[in-house]
Amino acid sequence: MKTSIVKPPKTGALAFAIAAALATTALRAEPVPLLNPGFEDGQNGWKFKDKGISLVLGEAAHSGKSGLRINDDSPDLGSDVACARFATEPGKKVIARCWARYIEGDGLGVYLRFYKGDGTCLNSLELNNEIKVVIPKDTLDWKKFEVPALAPEEAIEGEIWIRSWSHALVKAELDDFELEQVAP
Repeated sequence: MKTSIVKPPKTGALAFAIAAALATTALRAEPVPLLNPGFEDGQNGWKFKDKGISLVLGEAAHSGKSGLRINDDSPDLGSDVACARFATEPGKKVIARCWARYIEGDGLGVYLRFYKGDGTCLNSLELNNEIKVVIPKDTLDWKKFEVPALAPEEAIEGEIWIRSWSHALVKAELDDFELEQVAP
């Protein structure tokens, strides 16, 4: 009968494994409370700036009693809804999540936008640095989406922004938003 000797791992490999486990634990994301993340309280906690394209309706709910319906039937306008701004800082990883689906059409994105102390937006189409997830046209059943980003230099606030593009004709629903941050 042959005996095998099991050698312990090298000290460096063991130390690395322990450090990696501790680092993973230390980097757990912290949830950021959103005011009215599921539109249960109507438009409370959200800015609606799109002349009635976006509505809070019961039949638009993924869960709970209400959800957001985008009913963009204008070739010239687009939806424009943003959550109340949240505090952040440069280098923080920010992750926004939501559930979405199309009823018809397509051309919708969920964005993360960051702002300096004077209110200047740090990422936009004009700056060619938008942070977004585009909801794919074939999303006809509820699906969870995620927008991850690192808060840019000078960022002190952020917001989730929901936008159907001005040329798009789209009817879609969104609900159950979540937000979390991980310190740098």
